[in-house]
Amino acid sequence: MPGKKENTKKQEAGKSYVGIIGGPEILELADYREKKEFDTEYGKPSSPLMLGSIAGVDIAAMRRDAIDGGLSPQNIPYLANIKAFESLGVKRIIAISSVATMRSDFVAGDFVFPSHFINMSNGRRDTFFDSGNVLRIGDPKPYCSDIAYWGAKAADNLGYIKYHKESTVIITNGTRRPTLAESRLFAGWGCDVIDYYQYPEIVLAKEKGICYGAVSMVLDYDSIVEELGKSFRAYVDMEGQYKRTISGLKALLSEMLPNIAEDKSCECKSTVYVKDTK
Repeated sequence: MPGKKENTKKQEAGKSYVGIIGGPEILELADYREKKEFDTEYGKPSSPLMLGSIAGVDIAAMRRDAIDGGLSPQNIPYLANIKAFESLGVKRIIAISSVATMRSDFVAGDFVFPSHFINMSNGRRDTFFDSGNVLRIGDPKPYCSDIAYWGAKAADNLGYIKYHKESTVIITNGTRRPTLAESRLFAGWGCDVIDYYQYPEIVLAKEKGICYGAVSMVLDYDSIVEELGKSFRAYVDMEGQYKRTISGLKALLSEMLPNIAEDKSCECKSTVYVKDTK
């Protein structure tokens, strides 16, 4: 993949990419033909944008924790990452992450297409508009409904992937696991899975007018499931489960991407923006 440095003010003419951001699984999704490096006013992104295709759809993929996995959730340059996607002209981002489930009816290997989040992370800059003109977003359902719809449709078509929609993800700082008391609280709030990422990615994408949907892979159990009748300690084959889940992820993306690239009927454009010039 030859490197090519891009100015963030330029977009590649004649190309329309679906953005994909995730962890180590990003490197396995496609045979990338090129990578583009960016310098933004918010610093350098976590990694170059790697250009390739899945099922004939052009994608721009980024590993959010750096190519070598060396970035913790707190140190990810979220603003630079989203700015790089915007600079390439990306209009839709699929966020991939591994999550722990808080529910006994969610099992390792399931996929989750969340509709809601609760943010319990802190210390992360989460807006492009923190000085001068302030942009306030009103969006009760922050995730792109089309991405969730086509993800579920793809799973139905494949026939062997179990998934959950209308789910709520709670985002914590990581990498510390929640205590049992915290997990009881989160479960009482109606949370289904725990993630370390997605926020502030989702609100930053919204500020840039980019649709953001998540495809979360259940790979682990939270301690609360022991109180719900399932031992999370009994599951130890993380490496084997990861390989099986990545295989399902590749099939899922191949099935859903052609529809996501073409469908523009989502409600994301109805997000309410209020500018405060004071």
